[in-house]
Amino acid sequence: MIASIRRSLLRLAILVLGTAPAVAAAGSVDYGGQAELSADAATRAATVSAPIIAIQPLALDFGLVTVGETGGVDYTVRNTGQADLEITGIDISDPQITTNQPIPMILGPGDSFVATAMFTPIGGDLSATLLFRSNAENGDYTIL
Repeated sequence: MIASIRRSLLRLAILVLGTAPAVAAAGSVDYGGQAELSADAATRAATVSAPIIAIQPLALDFGLVTVGETGGVDYTVRNTGQADLEITGIDISDPQITTNQPIPMILGPGDSFVATAMFTPIGGDLSATLLFRSNAENGDYTIL
């Protein structure tokens, strides 16, 4: 029984040691203790640590709003990345829509902000988009 356990531990040690070079292939350490990442690993690390914008809901439904009145819908802007998200502008395609979101705005990693989009109809159909301009890794973000 003890011999069987020792053989299993030896196999486990060989298995772990056998995978170590694959893990170390992402970088190297010189004798002075300086670590270097490969260019590919450094790019992946930078991507993971970049800001990422997420907005919910993806579509704003104002329901029925009478001409001359205003209807509002809340939306949440969230930074799901690991670096500061800088929102530099919001392009709104229809003048019947406004928002109270302050611009420019910086959201730290994991932070969020609840804003309100307001619809004040002047007549006709509404087909609008809100385009959020930022430094997010996933680019500018549009909601309907």
